[in-house]
Amino acid sequence: MRSLGIDVGLRCHDAVLLDDRALVRAPVRFSDPSRLDELIEAWRPEVVAIDSPPSFAPSGASRAAERLLHRRGIRIFPCPCAERAEGNAFFDWMRAGFGLFATAAKAGFGVGLDASAVHGRAVEVYPHGSAVTLRGARPAPGTLRTSRGKRDWRAKVLADNGVSVGDRATVHQVDAMLAALTGVRALEGVASAVGRPDEGVIVVPVGALREHYEVEGATS
Repeated sequence: MRSLGIDVGLRCHDAVLLDDRALVRAPVRFSDPSRLDELIEAWRPEVVAIDSPPSFAPSGASRAAERLLHRRGIRIFPCPCAERAEGNAFFDWMRAGFGLFATAAKAGFGVGLDASAVHGRAVEVYPHGSAVTLRGARPAPGTLRTSRGKRDWRAKVLADNGVSVGDRATVHQVDAMLAALTGVRALEGVASAVGRPDEGVIVVPVGALREHYEVEGATS
């Protein structure tokens, strides 16, 4: 179950390879999208899990995937149509992600739109959403205000799911590991797709979402 996970950044991206729950390749940071082709050839993953949409929405200010996650209590940046994103530098990180999906496609990993058929595909994932769904709850208020807080909370989710995270792993490397773990679980058949195929779907590492994700420790 070899899954290549990528945390997408504006200028640099972090990639890791998990084989089942074991980290078999040290994290790699790269900026040139063509480097992904080299990693795919060298690492031979069964799935490529990328923390980015593969393209802008066909229309509107967001996609069904983001709206559904919001309703469940999971915050996520909306992916609008190209016209709404035009001239807005905020969405440059998504444009960088589009380049990674294009590189993956050239390497034989077309965009996956079905969580039950991810082998040989590049799929969109969302590390924070993966962490919340695996944990079954959102982090306590203030946890995500610092990179260290994000890193430690998400690293604990990984550890609870059998993935060992070294003390030196950055928040970006942790997110790449969450992306890869999501790919592994999809290969295992324990994942689902959120959204509509005509817009692009987000693969989450659980068979079904809860109706709502409450804050850890919250009492009803």
